[in-house]
Amino acid sequence: MPKPTLLLRGGWERERSPGDSELGRQFRDWCLRTYGDSAKTKTVTRSKYQRIAEVLQGGGGTGAGSGPAAGEKGKFQFWVRSKGFRLGSGREPKMGQVVYVPVKTGSGADGLSEPEGISLKRVAVVEDFFDIIYSMHVESSAEPGKAPKHAGQKKTYRAIAETYAFLPREAVTRFLMSCTECQKRMHFNSNGLEPKGKGLREPLQGGDPPL
Repeated sequence: MPKPTLLLRGGWERERSPGDSELGRQFRDWCLRTYGDSAKTKTVTRSKYQRIAEVLQGGGGTGAGSGPAAGEKGKFQFWVRSKGFRLGSGREPKMGQVVYVPVKTGSGADGLSEPEGISLKRVAVVEDFFDIIYSMHVESSAEPGKAPKHAGQKKTYRAIAETYAFLPREAVTRFLMSCTECQKRMHFNSNGLEPKGKGLREPLQGGDPPL
């Protein structure tokens, strides 16, 4: 069975997903430890993503129950609806339905230069962080044999923020710390790996999901 392909920003496909590499597995393990369901962070794991989709499809998002279980179920349903989550179609038919969330945009939102207003962003899943960041960070050259280009931290984060919500800048920084090509242009400080003269910013908008 052939390996799944990953469409890069330059339009090229890789026969093997970078997330299948040892680096990808290590990064995914770090993400689950840092942003898993028990981490109380502004992120969404695959299991929570499925619960959101179930609520939007008219289900409860959790199993039936009473007492405290029913209360948690109601709280989760309220959070899903209060954040404005909605289901939509992905760009590719095989993607099926995708969960989106409305996010404020404008010159002051995450440093982006998008028009001020509300924009629907895809909800990034913790287990997919590596592939998402990689697809935005590495751009294949149109010239055969030429090494792919690596975007800087700011450009990578901006590209992610234009499409996704719930993917923290910290995860992008961690990814760049493991990229040997990028380490040549960066330096370490107490906050991690940064471009010279640039500071880290806050995570993407989207609200704090309940446990």
